[in-house]
Amino acid sequence: FARGVVGGALALFERAPWLGEIAAGLTLLTALLTALHLWMRASDARELERLRKEHDDGDTSGPHRGKDT
Repeated sequence: FARGVVGGALALFERAPWLGEIAAGLTLLTALLTALHLWMRASDARELERLRKEHDDGDTSGPHRGKDT
């Protein structure tokens, strides 16, 4: 089955080489979006850690000021 899929894909790319360029572009776009997603998650984790540290240190300046937590 896998040979048929790979063979079919190769035959398609031979008849329409521009499909390879589209596939490469989509792969690059996926890699960039994945990197952006991971960077944003790391940034969120750092922010949460900072807020936890402020809360644990008894800092009363911030969004939790005046609240019983």
